[in-house]
Amino acid sequence: YLNSFPIKPTPDSQGVEPETVHARFRTIRALYNQIQLWHPKIPNPMKLVRPPDLKEKAMRIFADSELYSLFSLPLSPRDRALFTLLLDVGPRADECHNLIWEYVIPGYVVLKGKTGSRTVPISETTYRRMLALRNGAGIQEHVFLGKRGPMTYQGIYCLVRRLCHQAGLDGKRCSPHTFRHTFCTNYAAADSCDPSILQDIMGHKDFKTTLRYIQNNPIRMSRNHQSCTPLKRLAAVA
Repeated sequence: YLNSFPIKPTPDSQGVEPETVHARFRTIRALYNQIQLWHPKIPNPMKLVRPPDLKEKAMRIFADSELYSLFSLPLSPRDRALFTLLLDVGPRADECHNLIWEYVIPGYVVLKGKTGSRTVPISETTYRRMLALRNGAGIQEHVFLGKRGPMTYQGIYCLVRRLCHQAGLDGKRCSPHTFRHTFCTNYAAADSCDPSILQDIMGHKDFKTTLRYIQNNPIRMSRNHQSCTPLKRLAAVA
């Protein structure tokens, strides 16, 4: 069984993405961990296996010009409200799917997803655009509706990809999670950012996940570089 899921690159696994190899490793490790819970006397060989190398990728975010192109499309009220929420607080796609009117209150929304439930602040623009959808919702309890009922997780992904294509953002990853990365990266770059509040908004269980957006933040680095580069001294002397 282990041989059918290569843990490290071999001649047979060349061309397989490192993320795929690492995912296979995690799956096998979880399997053996569960087996040992059921049968403690069975040894767990995965404790002797070194995890495969996984290089950290730069997170794709939307540039300001891309966001302008996207929001300049003739978006429907639903799509504009959804995109505004995605950019405002970076919810996951399943949290948008689970959002019902009971969870929408002035200044806040309650997001429910894989990490549980949390209350996050929203801007006045976001609240106003979502509230405009309620007039046509009838007795539906979900905020974001498709043709056959509440928008699904997959439906939200397809919508984002389709509208990004219309905005000319081809050849790059465009998904609800790109909005999430964009929100968190820009929020973390703000001088007034409170890391603990950002963690609460994002719903990260581990602060190390939030810290990834704060450390080596490209926006913060660029702003700091512009004020600290020695070229400024040269310009001053000139």
